[in-house]
Amino acid sequence: MDKDKRIEELEKENQQLHKKIEELSETIKLLNARIFGKKTEKLDKNQLSFFSEAELKELDIDSDISSKENEEVEVELRVVRHRKVKPRGQRAEFLDTLVQVDVVHDLEQKNCADCHEKLTLIGKNVFIER
Repeated sequence: MDKDKRIEELEKENQQLHKKIEELSETIKLLNARIFGKKTEKLDKNQLSFFSEAELKELDIDSDISSKENEEVEVELRVVRHRKVKPRGQRAEFLDTLVQVDVVHDLEQKNCADCHEKLTLIGKNVFIER
């Protein structure tokens, strides 16, 4: 008998947990809808206004005038062209096809004019053989 009571208790607890899970999943759905769902602003008819009726009528008259002015204004559209993205890696291929020529300019004076030391060769890879 003790086993049967324990089984009944576990079944009741299981049903309660299932109800709780359903409630929590419904809450999650509602919160997700609030956070990520479509948002619309709806005015409540019972909501009080900051403006008196005369001010509201005045605003409606102004909005009619401005909407007529907006209709008369021509809209100028400007089309912007986007450049194509240059393909990468073609520069190296192009440079590899060119012939490389080393041009060495020989100087008349091989010593520095200020310190009178011998000038060294720069701008060319010099390989020393050992």
